[in-house]
Amino acid sequence: MVWRRLRIFSQALFFALFLALGIRASQGFTGAPWNLFPRFDPLAAISVSIGVKRLLWASFWGAALTLSLTLLLGRAFCGWVCPLGAFLDWTSRPIPRKRRSRGSYLFHASFFLLTFILALSLASKLWPLFLDPITIAQRTLVASLHPVLGWLLRAVGDALYPLRPLQGLVEFADKAWRWVGLLPQGGLRLYRFSLFFLALLLLLALLNRLAPRFWCRALCPLGALLTLAGRFSPLVVKIDEEACTQCGLCADICPILPAGANRVDSRADCWRCADCIAFCPEKAISFAWAKPHCQPLTFSPSRRAFLGGLLGAGAALLIARSDALSRRNSPNIIRPPGAKVKLSLGKYDESEFLSRCIRCGLCWKVCPTNGLQPAGTEAGIESFWTPILIPRIGYCDYGCTACGEICPTGAIERLSLEEKRRRKIGLAYIDQKRCIPYSLHLPCTVCEEMCPVPDKAIVLEEREIEGKTLLFPKVLPERCIGCGICENKCPVPDEAAIRVYAPFVV
Repeated sequence: MVWRRLRIFSQALFFALFLALGIRASQGFTGAPWNLFPRFDPLAAISVSIGVKRLLWASFWGAALTLSLTLLLGRAFCGWVCPLGAFLDWTSRPIPRKRRSRGSYLFHASFFLLTFILALSLASKLWPLFLDPITIAQRTLVASLHPVLGWLLRAVGDALYPLRPLQGLVEFADKAWRWVGLLPQGGLRLYRFSLFFLALLLLLALLNRLAPRFWCRALCPLGALLTLAGRFSPLVVKIDEEACTQCGLCADICPILPAGANRVDSRADCWRCADCIAFCPEKAISFAWAKPHCQPLTFSPSRRAFLGGLLGAGAALLIARSDALSRRNSPNIIRPPGAKVKLSLGKYDESEFLSRCIRCGLCWKVCPTNGLQPAGTEAGIESFWTPILIPRIGYCDYGCTACGEICPTGAIERLSLEEKRRRKIGLAYIDQKRCIPYSLHLPCTVCEEMCPVPDKAIVLEEREIEGKTLLFPKVLPERCIGCGICENKCPVPDEAAIRVYAPFVV
């Protein structure tokens, strides 16, 4: 049982590391190693490199290490390291004690998804990377699991605090939760699509009822990539022919073998879980080193999956260019400072930003005001789940550069504080029909008071109206950087009287 125990320990260790890095990222720790797991993702590395048409060694040095270890050890990353794989392993049905039929269950559709993702990357379209297992785990932790856990801890503390004997304990627990990061600084966080992210994770867990680790075997595009690399691994599952009694137990417990197999073999999609070694009653199975060779696949991706992926990518490009889904310059899409966007031929060009962003959600996590949120359909399907600033939820902190420091791909450039303060991300406009001084002729100077720009991008003009002197706010476009604090702090309920829009759009 040594190999199996080592594998379970490795899964628990890396899963705990994933949780710790993801949770502590909101406590002011924003650079490496807090974005460690996306940097070790080969699918993200290859897709982004194809999208920007150059190798990004500085961003994805860990991905090269993952591929190198896969060439040596096979698809061990899935069984020993992947946090989503560990979660699905722990939520699968117990290891069966009798043979069962597995059926096809669309197994190996992962090769289709892999081809689909890489083909769209050639056109610099990275939105299918929302299917990458590392980004699925990262988004769910950021937007769903951590906020829900924080809400539960806060609710329990509020319920127990009125009990006088427990007040000291509750205060100590509150400080402890904040120190470890379970209660974020600045209050609880809310994110768009958080219920959807959580529902997707639960759906993957429910698919385990069809077969153990259904996602890993049938749908995971990263798993398909590692399967192709693992074909050359010299580490194999060796069977002692003299000791083997052909009992078939190893085939029963193996999650990757098709129905009808009578014992395990050294397949390229084996993720080295070591269950067959642990439960063999004759101890006839072991890991061994063999002469490197190209191992056979249980399914050849060379024709159907490859052609299907290309056709699917072509269809996706056509659909994405339709009027309803095509990328468009929306005034409500305010990117974080440092996002690789530019003004090109009179248009707000986001091509490089969209060809780098892998939708991991780390930038949402580190935003101290909760203002960075996943985009919906505001700018078409290509911008889906990329970060946008929603000032009514939170503004861009004038003294913060966290989003650029945490971004693992360089989609958000790492800026110094001085550069960040000069970067224009939007422009404020005053709706005089809603602004209190203009519409109600009552005093209000909140937007001017909150403006963080030293020279003030919002100034006050004195006017005589109805026999009294009032101060009316006015935006100076050349000074406004679009941080959104004026909109966030505007006392007008519902829609603010001062709104921030993307620059060069309106």
